Amino acid sequence: MQRLSYDPKNPVFSIFDEEFSLEIFTMENVFGLDPERTEVKIEGDRAMVTARGLTWAGGREKCDGGAMLLVEKTDDGLRFKVEAAHQEKLRSVKVILPGRKGEAVTSDYALDMPILEGGMVYEYPHWHAFMLRMPLVALKSGSEYTYFLSKDERVTARRFGFFHRQDDPQLLDVELIYEAPATGFGEIIVTPAWEMGKTKDPRSVAESYLAWAADTYGFESFGAREDVPGWFREVSLIVSIHGMHFSGYVFNTYKEMLQTLTWFAERMEGKKILAYLPGWEGRYYWQYGDYRPDPRLGGTDGFKRLVDGAHELGVNLMPMFGANCTNSEHPDFPDYGPISRLHDASGTRFLGNKPDWSGDRAYDPGWQIWLNPGAPAWKDKLVESLSDLIDQYGFKAVFLDTHFTWTNDPYYDVFEGYRAIKGELKTAYPDLLIAGERWYDALLAITPLFQMDGPANWVDIYAKYALAAPHLSAPSPCRGSTGVHEDGYLPFTMQALEPGVIPMVTIVDGTLAAAPDRLMDYIKLAEEYEAKK
Repeated sequence: MQRLSYDPKNPVFSIFDEEFSLEIFTMENVFGLDPERTEVKIEGDRAMVTARGLTWAGGREKCDGGAMLLVEKTDDGLRFKVEAAHQEKLRSVKVILPGRKGEAVTSDYALDMPILEGGMVYEYPHWHAFMLRMPLVALKSGSEYTYFLSKDERVTARRFGFFHRQDDPQLLDVELIYEAPATGFGEIIVTPAWEMGKTKDPRSVAESYLAWAADTYGFESFGAREDVPGWFREVSLIVSIHGMHFSGYVFNTYKEMLQTLTWFAERMEGKKILAYLPGWEGRYYWQYGDYRPDPRLGGTDGFKRLVDGAHELGVNLMPMFGANCTNSEHPDFPDYGPISRLHDASGTRFLGNKPDWSGDRAYDPGWQIWLNPGAPAWKDKLVESLSDLIDQYGFKAVFLDTHFTWTNDPYYDVFEGYRAIKGELKTAYPDLLIAGERWYDALLAITPLFQMDGPANWVDIYAKYALAAPHLSAPSPCRGSTGVHEDGYLPFTMQALEPGVIPMVTIVDGTLAAAPDRLMDYIKLAEEYEAKK
């Protein structure tokens, strides 16, 4: 965790029993307010800090620019926002609340996580170590919490930092950072309002926030959602049948996939089963962007028999697709790839998590290219690919892998790309279920079914609006294999019934023969889930 190695000499302002400080960021430097050209006015429940000049290099240099901090009292705390100006393009604004007491942070990521010695930064909606699904955190001090919340009608980057002070490690500096949309970096930046207040129950703040998000981004409670097909409301078990590993190892052919579905359909109604098919198109991830039945798995005829057989059983299929990844080795990549690359705010090409697909420990899959769903060429390519397959085979669900990945791309808006993709698909196929991996608040407007993994606090609040399922990496009950997923092996633990989480079982090669009793346990779990719907 990097920090400045000197005192930046930022002025601190005492307002309504709280202390505030500001830092302003261009694409190349950090600036503070010039105390000699700054004034504070407090009138009733409203205060304004106005700076008509900025400093840099620890206050030793001055420059043109300015900032305004508006602070207002609320029923349980304060609301504040910042406007700033500079002759260079502005990237972000940091509000610093210095010298606070606290020992742990609660968020949708985890409950009461102790603050690390080197500090912590929570990011929304990024996927780094402490990924937030909502721009809300709460600092615990004793039995009380102080929450920090940001509401924005657009999906924009917010970061929450917690650092022990150099002069008194018992106290914390809290950092609230807003980054403007990179598609519109300019010489003026205006933050959405930050909110802070006291609470005994951060969960209630999160519940209220998600209700606001539902109105703002446009989604309803799960029972009222119009984007949930009627057939899916009858599903009580997802059977995740893995096809081909990146390396070419085959877990299940199309014939074996149908045999698995037949086994389950003999023991429960087929309409209650959704078959999730990762690696159905051939080499997992390597084939992303060029979707077609794989010859080694059974080819076009074999896949057609799988689809027809599943439909005869009453089972719907959900093939898996890369929402934002492709292979640069595909022949048509030059037509859509180079102009659709995903970027960070600075314009750097986004490289993602760089998995070790083959086991060579290099973590350098140079062929794996991350694309922006808001880029017209990739959006059109993806919608066309899915549409052609739906028309040809008639499946009623698609799974969009890694669609939670978000960057502040300077060329196209990532979230709006997904809104457009959903709009086109649902217009053409109203009965289509669109599912995805993980979530953040606005994505609840796109996909009503998500996979979850890692720590997740307040799942019951989220469950009001969408369903969760175990992650693709959930190990198989026969030997703990994660199938096509790069984790390889994980300890198997039988899924427990949780609010808003649908049962899912992983099928790799040999699972039916090796673990029939455990598979029956999943059928019983599906019955319990259905009884509690």
